[in-house]
Formats: sequence, structure tokens, C-alpha cells
Amino acid sequence: MVEMSTGKPPYGNISHSDDLALAICVGLRPKVIRGTPKCYIELVNKCLDSDPEKRPSCNELLSVIFKWNLEFINGKTESEIVKEFSNADAIVSREYSSNEITLHPEAIYTSRHMNFRNLPKSRNSLGVQVENSEFSDPNLLENFIYDAVKEQSQDKIEVESTNE
Repeated sequence: MVEMSTGKPPYGNISHSDDLALAICVGLRPKVIRGTPKCYIELVNKCLDSDPEKRPSCNELLSVIFKWNLEFINGKTESEIVKEFSNADAIVSREYSSNEITLHPEAIYTSRHMNFRNLPKSRNSLGVQVENSEFSDPNLLENFIYDAVKEQSQDKIEVESTNE
């Protein structure tokens, strides 16, 4: 869902390493772009809940998106949802370009096995954050991991190397 907001794969600007997997477990979430409708951000946050039981089902997602689409089809131009999505479309076409997609050389979008011992319990972050089109913190992952590990300093997290 984040990729639909940004037009870019999540975490495309950083290495898809064990550190990223660990950061996601302790609450790191991808960013959406400025102008993304609030209702969409709320749905993304539900989909990214650390507890799979609290995530919406495919049918629930379809129902929500169908409801939004009906507002467009029925011409409800005064609807808050229609206004939010129309504003988002204008911002995206004005400020973001699909030509800007550059993936980190170690951004891997295929499944692979990672071995962790003593993996911390998954937790939610404060939610998806909004990306500033002019600023992206290249140290985001390192800072996030440092803060998470510092916070859980009693727990030792071991990572088994899968590279031989």
C-alpha cells in the first residue's frame, strides 16, 4: 500500500540487510508521501500492525477501497474522501516524478531466509510517517536500530550469518 502512495518500493534507498529486518520487527515503518489522504494512512497503519490478527483481511481491504471508489463513481465531489484523494493526485503529479526511482544496489525484493536468535517481540511504531520530498535521512535505519537496541539493552539479539 505504501508503494501505491509513493510510486516507489518501500525501503528502496537502503540495503535490505539483517539490520533492516530487525528494525522492522521493532517498529520501523515505510513512509508515505506528503498529501497522502488521512484515511489511506490509517488503512496503511492497520495493514502494518505488528499483530497479524489485527490486520484487515483482503475482503475488508477490498470493501474499504470499493467504498472509496464508489464516492468517485457517484460524483460526490464534495466528499472529504474525494477531496483528499484529488488533492493527493495533484501533489504527486506536481512534486514527485516516477523518473526519480533509484534503488539501493542491496535492495532485494525477493523472499530469502534470515536466521535470528532471540528476536525481539514485534511491536508497532507510532505509525507511518509522511516523507518530505526534499529531505530523506540517509542514517534513518542506523538511528532507528541504535535507539531500539539501546531501549532493549537487556535482551541480546543474535543474528546467524546466512552468507558463506
